[in-house]
Amino acid sequence: MPDLPALQRLAATGDPQAMVDLGAALQAVGRVEEAMVWYRRAAQYGRHDAMYNMAWILTGQGRAEEAELWHRQAARAGGTESMTELAAMLRDRGQLTLAESWYRRAAATGDRVCMYNLGVFLQETGRAEDAEEWYRQAGEAGERSAMYNLGLLCQQAGRAADAEQWYIRAATAGHVSAMFNLGQFYEEVGRPDASGYWYQQAAETGDTDAMYSLGVVLQEGGRGTEAVQWWQRAAAGGHARAMRNLGILLQLAGRDAEGESWFQRARQAEAAAEPAPGAP
Repeated sequence: MPDLPALQRLAATGDPQAMVDLGAALQAVGRVEEAMVWYRRAAQYGRHDAMYNMAWILTGQGRAEEAELWHRQAARAGGTESMTELAAMLRDRGQLTLAESWYRRAAATGDRVCMYNLGVFLQETGRAEDAEEWYRQAGEAGERSAMYNLGLLCQQAGRAADAEQWYIRAATAGHVSAMFNLGQFYEEVGRPDASGYWYQQAAETGDTDAMYSLGVVLQEGGRGTEAVQWWQRAAAGGHARAMRNLGILLQLAGRDAEGESWFQRARQAEAAAEPAPGAP
């Protein structure tokens, strides 16, 4: 717990960092109005983090117009978080040219997340080649989501070797969807050992689709007992197809009642996954 009296004394001397720290400490204990006082003071010294925090509080209070003004001030002061927030606001309003200008200003700072965000925006607006370049820059800087998206773009373009390498980099960095995609990739090209390895890496994180797919690879490789264990784990996590596979195996073993129980659970899981009437 920060020493509030000590921070107050230091902030009172005109130390902008102490003002920001004091604001954050007050905000953390629910003294929001006092926090805003110190954020405003820090903002007078050009602290874009204080401006961003002001915007965050105002957004939470439903004061969107005031929050946007603070984001604009922080963005002009060089705050990449506020540049990104402002860009997203403009994008949502359909002001795409202005949104892009802020995404680009943020990316130009070299921040890997901002480069990734620009890539996402460009991809969403139909400029996959431009998006690929920014994903590449973000990926080279260590942004694993950019590595994954770049792998997707390469795969969609038929550049399998490039896709594989970017998926590997993303998966090695801990991106679960990249692990799963590698499992699919190797399964499709007939490399079950590599496929099983990456499915298992994803499955160990709790991904039920990976558990199910790993079970399929193991079953096809003659390792039925292990396959059942993974399907059981997937089923316990609500995976309907794993439940159906368990039901089939039980029926084949003459245990019809137990098999039907799994089929019933699968139907319930599928029904729960269906969108409600009238939902988009």
